[in-house]
Amino acid sequence: MGESVQSIDTKLEAFHKYMRKGTQNLSPEETKALTVSDDTQAGYYAPPEYMNEIIKTLTEISPVRSIARVMQTSQRSVQIPVRSATFAAVMVSEIASRSETTGYTAQLEEIPAHEMVAQVHISNQMIEDSAFNLEAEMQQEFTTQFAKKEGQVMTTGTKVNEPEGFTTNAGSTVTGGSGVVTADTLLDLVHALKTPYNQNAVLVFNRNTLAKIRQLKDSAGQYVFQPGMMLTAGAPNTILGYPYVEMPDMADVASSAVCVAFGDFRAAYTVVDRIALSVLRDPFTIASTGQIKYMARRRVGGQVVLKEALANYVPS
Repeated sequence: MGESVQSIDTKLEAFHKYMRKGTQNLSPEETKALTVSDDTQAGYYAPPEYMNEIIKTLTEISPVRSIARVMQTSQRSVQIPVRSATFAAVMVSEIASRSETTGYTAQLEEIPAHEMVAQVHISNQMIEDSAFNLEAEMQQEFTTQFAKKEGQVMTTGTKVNEPEGFTTNAGSTVTGGSGVVTADTLLDLVHALKTPYNQNAVLVFNRNTLAKIRQLKDSAGQYVFQPGMMLTAGAPNTILGYPYVEMPDMADVASSAVCVAFGDFRAAYTVVDRIALSVLRDPFTIASTGQIKYMARRRVGGQVVLKEALANYVPS
């Protein structure tokens, strides 16, 4: 037979007394009445603590928009006039005839706003029984995963139904190194651009490539680059005097891989925001399965508009 109501009340009173006054104030009978590991009698009197949060692995995101030019539009695309060629001035004598100097041309770079979507199905019972706000958690997850996808396509995208990656359309490419990165190839890279672009230029690569760069040593076995040494307080780490940004979606150092990029990204790359992240909660479409559908979407574009302001390093 089950435990009597009086016995259960005794155990509950013992537990409440323990919570108020501690074990030292319990009688031997009250201590015996408590249980923390056996729920065959009347359930756990001291249940395990439940954390109302989810422990999640980190999501690495390539922060392209943090260094690029960002603009908002209310149209399906943005057209940006770009000068593609120019004329050359000439010297003439005092009375010589003047002729037209030709060669100036301009074109339109069109940046379409591509659509990004995600769909998640969650059971009604999971939402009802969850100890934390599952819908708020899903909203945060949509934000994170959309940012991750944006960073990936703006780094390596093909421009087909997605933004163009900055690694796919640089104005110049430096090669060498036989499958490795060297100090000399980095020097060639930062000098591959026209000098005015260097004023706002940054280096970008992933953390594995950063490790390879930090491991470079001179003939005496000394590290060539010593990040964090002899820096002004609050100043960012630099390589060859230029700040760097980690882009997780860039390739590791390998033959024929774009592993390092350098340039004035605000001049070279434009991000276009059309529709901010929106989430539709649909409790009807799959109601017969006991689930709710969440549809998230966003429209964003990105494209290289001035490729001469970018240079890539590709090990040979």
